Amino acid sequence: MSLDENRGVVRLYSDELWGAGRIELLEQLFAPDFIDRHPDAILGRPSGREGISHDVQRVRGMFPDFSMKTEEIICEDDRAGLFWSATGTQVLTGKQLTMSGMQIFRLREGQIVERWSVFDRAGVMRQLGAG
Repeated sequence: MSLDENRGVVRLYSDELWGAGRIELLEQLFAPDFIDRHPDAILGRPSGREGISHDVQRVRGMFPDFSMKTEEIICEDDRAGLFWSATGTQVLTGKQLTMSGMQIFRLREGQIVERWSVFDRAGVMRQLGAG
């Protein structure tokens, strides 16, 4: 795949899967053998594609007006880096929150086969008054 094609896959992940909540894109975006390396994942969270589905639905349930913005995508060889920012109003508190994170993807034949992910959990907790 070309760098532009890889960039397109990552943009679809960011803008459509997360930004618009289009869970139906999971099989298109993620290889069946997808590996998620997410150190902040909740204990007991499903692995693979199911874990991504769980995360998207959970976040969008907690923040019904969740809006994600692709700040930067950088591609090299079979890797792509994504820096994103997001806003949303938490259902329980009514507080408008901002958050950001970075992800690195390894892609193969137009699908994501591996993802490393971090986000500013401490910043979110501070905004909620818990940190």
